[in-house]
Amino acid sequence: MELAGEEEAKSFVEFVENTKTEERKSASFDFTKQLDKEKRTQLHKLIKSFSKELNSETKQEANGESMMSVVRVTFTKGKGADNRRDRNFWPPGRPNFAQFVLFKENKDAHDVLSVISRFLKCKPKVFGTAGTKDKRGITTQLVTAFHVTAESLAALNSKLFSIRVGNFSYVDKALNLGDLQGNRFTLVIRGVEAEDEEINTALLSLKEKGFINYFGEQRFGVGVHRTHDIGRCLLKGEYDVAFRFIAFSKANAANSETQAAAAYYNETGDAEGTIKLLPRNAGMERQLFTVLQKLGPRSFLNAINTLPRNLRQMYLHGYQSYVWNRVVNERIAIYGSKPVVGDIVIIGPDEKEVELPTEDSGDVLEEETNTVEMVEKREKPKIKILETEEEAAGASPYDIVLPLPGTVITLPNHSIAALYKQILQVDGLSLDNFRNIKDYALTGSYRRIFSRPNDLTWKIYRHTNVDDQLTTSDLEDIQGVKLSPMEGSFKSVITEFSLPTSSYATMCMREALSPVEDIPEKVLINQTDSKQN
Repeated sequence: MELAGEEEAKSFVEFVENTKTEERKSASFDFTKQLDKEKRTQLHKLIKSFSKELNSETKQEANGESMMSVVRVTFTKGKGADNRRDRNFWPPGRPNFAQFVLFKENKDAHDVLSVISRFLKCKPKVFGTAGTKDKRGITTQLVTAFHVTAESLAALNSKLFSIRVGNFSYVDKALNLGDLQGNRFTLVIRGVEAEDEEINTALLSLKEKGFINYFGEQRFGVGVHRTHDIGRCLLKGEYDVAFRFIAFSKANAANSETQAAAAYYNETGDAEGTIKLLPRNAGMERQLFTVLQKLGPRSFLNAINTLPRNLRQMYLHGYQSYVWNRVVNERIAIYGSKPVVGDIVIIGPDEKEVELPTEDSGDVLEEETNTVEMVEKREKPKIKILETEEEAAGASPYDIVLPLPGTVITLPNHSIAALYKQILQVDGLSLDNFRNIKDYALTGSYRRIFSRPNDLTWKIYRHTNVDDQLTTSDLEDIQGVKLSPMEGSFKSVITEFSLPTSSYATMCMREALSPVEDIPEKVLINQTDSKQN
């Protein structure tokens, strides 16, 4: 905007950003600096490139006893004008992304960003995150938003429940899944009956030895049909079964409408009638059946392909994670925790694993992560198979890795290699099936079998009531909330620690709460509160 001068350019940007919807019909802005015809033409082109929502024309206006040329800017009357500050109206020189801290309490991150996007009247895909956060807990994380102003985000704080946004800045680069370096946790373990000495011994052991790096329950979802069951069906090409599993994953006693819709569809195969029975908030399920209604009753794959890519990919990754959990269980049962000949160890930079949304999400961000092109560009981890007893003796247990099944992996050189094939065979699969999923990069990756919490600290608290508040959230810290000391008959343990990306706090704490040999397949940790950064 050098053509108009610094002062008029600044005023113009304020006009575009601050004019309300109801004012746009009559609003206008005049560039009054006198320019020759050639420069006025340049200014018109610049305004047009600034936003498609703007019109400009040259007008002759009285200036005392003479006339002067002004370039008048008005808003178009198209349907693009709405309550949000149009993302096309972006000041030159400002970085393209607003970065902010998202605080949420007991809410799914993708649901939260979907709510925010509806308030801002933009698509969820304008937001970027480095990883997902648990639904159950109080969490904070960085988020980026393309061409969304800090002012419009800050205005949401008065409209959102158990959600806050703040600490705004503008940055040049969006956050992407996989950018995460790790997570910081504050976890309250309630209803503890063990003696203080036992608690201290267990947590000291966890701090020094770490835990088995299982994928946690979050990876497999909480629906009637788990993510790995759906992934298995997709790999086998059983799209009709996968469709039903996805559409009716919430068909339980707590969701009677969905349960009734499932019973009706299984009996009749009537997509239109099923849509009428589904609850109004079942947007994804309605979308699936609408495809069947339009394209035919057997269009299961077409319907599944209308789901966001990350959601579809989550099912496949869920199955990979399921296989890995079973394999690591057997690896430790057979060989113990020490490196042995035939194990695979990391000898270079570890490969970043991409965190995926949990099945709780009804609206998953449409990030194009883990496409074939991206995987080909990704730096591969340097691995080595231990070939001698001497090499095994010199290796660390924390460098042992096992592959997630895929098309480009190296299997261990001992009995565990056969276990991969056995698990897949029982499910009617082989590694060849991972090559048959078009457009998905199921090349596989490597995951350490042990992980350790960093900076683990803990305190044992006695308090009056089982549900007493024992910690403050980040928001309460900012607000200066202080908790009063308590005494009582209830005992809780407050832990604080950091974990690398893709390690699960539930798996970490399970190690302290249960001996490894007593761990059930499904994790059940007493009542816990968590604050995750």
